[in-house]
Amino acid sequence: MKRKTARLVLSIGLILIMAGGCAQEGVDYAQVEDIVDQFPFEAEPVEVNPQLAEESNLYAVFHTSAGEIKVMLYPEESPDEVSRFVEQVKAGEYDGQQFVYVRRDGIIETDRVAEDDAQSSSTSDSASVPQSESAAQPISESQPESASETVSTSKPESTSQSASASQSEGMSQASSEVQSESTAQPVSDSQSESTSQSASTAQFESTSEAASEPTQEELEAVELPTPPDDVEVPYYSDKLFHFYGSLGISRENETGGDRLHFVVETTIPEDERLVPATLYMNELTNLRIAELNAMTKEQPFTDLQIAAYEMRLNQEIQAIADDGLPEEYQQKYDPINKVYTEVGGQWALDYKYPVIGQIVNGQNIADAISQAKVDAQTRMPKQEIFIDYVEIVEE
Repeated sequence: MKRKTARLVLSIGLILIMAGGCAQEGVDYAQVEDIVDQFPFEAEPVEVNPQLAEESNLYAVFHTSAGEIKVMLYPEESPDEVSRFVEQVKAGEYDGQQFVYVRRDGIIETDRVAEDDAQSSSTSDSASVPQSESAAQPISESQPESASETVSTSKPESTSQSASASQSEGMSQASSEVQSESTAQPVSDSQSESTSQSASTAQFESTSEAASEPTQEELEAVELPTPPDDVEVPYYSDKLFHFYGSLGISRENETGGDRLHFVVETTIPEDERLVPATLYMNELTNLRIAELNAMTKEQPFTDLQIAAYEMRLNQEIQAIADDGLPEEYQQKYDPINKVYTEVGGQWALDYKYPVIGQIVNGQNIADAISQAKVDAQTRMPKQEIFIDYVEIVEE
């Protein structure tokens, strides 16, 4: 059976101009002592919690080979994800877990848990290490060349998105794959590539015996069904974001199981429009993908309908650069933008991956882990850094 694939890549010129540079990778550390040799360190308290949510009395304490990291959890804001995480902790699933992806001053990620039980499509990456040989691909690295999203016309949960090291990449390119099977991707490096792309370019690829590409006029003439009113859009708290020191988790039912990511990025946006534009694009894409999955639940789209839907979504995304954001969204994002300009973080991950907590003690430990020597290709630490165990405490 032939698999039909339509792929559209859109680069937004103005947003690329807004986008800033990447996180510094530093120099050749070959002759420098590995910080892991100095572990463990004494945990230091964090002075300010930047999250917009009310503080809770529920904490997770990560006892790692580098030192202790204490995280305030937010069960009111991310109830399903926190509950899932707590159950995993009680089952001992993080005991002995390694940090398998480390990006200097960017993000650190644990290996996956419950790998054998997770069968669904992934927001992170399907290649993100099984726990042995293969290199771990992170939450932040699923889009080394574009902020990509995978939409399955038959599985509502098949959206794949990622982002991370250079904050610009999450907004600079929006690339959408619509195909009969979902392609899983990770979380950490979608922002790590160059921000020098420009203008909108569309490229269609088809693995079927294809006729010529449809013209814009033909796509505009395509009739699409009206989305149902009760579309179920993935829930993300409007009070928790990937600020410096945040703890995020994979979306439910990702291929390979859950993976945690700690944000140690202090990069701040170089343009005040970048964060709001990124957040709006991510929310808009979530809505449109949910609508697409709802519309195609009973009757899959044809390739022409898929191409028409992609074109219209990309036109909406382009309008962000041309016309700016709707006023209500600009007001919604202003306080979030303010925090990012003060503390930095990984804003391209917002509305893509749930945030479940914020480091309140031991941020220096997470920062230190990010300084470890890593394999140049996989970014896996050359020396093991692991979680001994995690405990859940109420105070």
